[in-house]
Amino acid sequence: MLAEITLAVLGGVVTVGGLYHCYRYFCGLQEIKKNLAHFSYVAEYDAYLDAQPQFFVTQPKQPYGVLFLHGFCVSAQVFAPILDELRKENINFYAITFTGYGMQCPNLLEVVRYQDWLRDAIRAYDVLAQTVEKVHVVGSSLGCAQAMILSRYREVDKMVQLSPAMYLELEFKWFVRLAGVPIIRNLLCWLYPFYTKKFCRDRKTRLDLCSVHSAKTTFNAATFPIHVGRAVEKTLKHVDFVLARFNELAVLYGKQDQVVNIAVYLKRLEKFHIKYVSKSYENSAHLITMDYDSEQVTRDVISFLQTAKINT
Repeated sequence: MLAEITLAVLGGVVTVGGLYHCYRYFCGLQEIKKNLAHFSYVAEYDAYLDAQPQFFVTQPKQPYGVLFLHGFCVSAQVFAPILDELRKENINFYAITFTGYGMQCPNLLEVVRYQDWLRDAIRAYDVLAQTVEKVHVVGSSLGCAQAMILSRYREVDKMVQLSPAMYLELEFKWFVRLAGVPIIRNLLCWLYPFYTKKFCRDRKTRLDLCSVHSAKTTFNAATFPIHVGRAVEKTLKHVDFVLARFNELAVLYGKQDQVVNIAVYLKRLEKFHIKYVSKSYENSAHLITMDYDSEQVTRDVISFLQTAKINT
């Protein structure tokens, strides 16, 4: 009897303590909103315009610059061949690393939101835009979705999409869908907090590349927190083909891609009457900038940025 009473008392204390914590937390959030109510707030990417980073250059602006947005669990390194060519031609660029990536500690990925990634892209755009007349955007994989969302808030001239991850193959599609269901996501995070990518079909690596050497040398976090799937799901959910704004679009992809369903995506573009040029690469998988066709991909991207044409 004493043990039961003790457990009941402890349960009551824990319950009351939890409710009080929730109450104080809610009050704190309301106090923050109240204190900042007279500032200019942008809810879409959770930022106050009054607190934006400031950037200023005195040199004349260049005709154009390029913003690079990488994909899921990789980094700006995937654009290395293209960046090397832009350096040779003295073209301004900014290849960002999204919040949570490029780190050993997974803490930020466990709590990152799609707004954080969108804010990363917008602030990088604003910095680059201070140095150039026009901004072109090159996205890879999930970075293509980020580019589409970015174009709703900032003026994008040419957009290059490398293996756009808007429509995923089965394994990744279910991962994203489950991550979008709060109860299932929380249960998975509790039982199985980290997920490790499976080996690609008929390949010896977890990164979708035909080149085993490139797969081993390309920075890639094959293990990541389950919770980051929520940010991926929210990012894809906020892609709007009607609101996206850009002047020219190129879609480049590898024929051996096991991550995205490019055919569905191209049909989607046509449904919304979005004009584009496209090209596929026979000997490449998902990360075409690092695969066997890397040199040709680099030439095609540079050609499109300069002339709006793709080499055939």
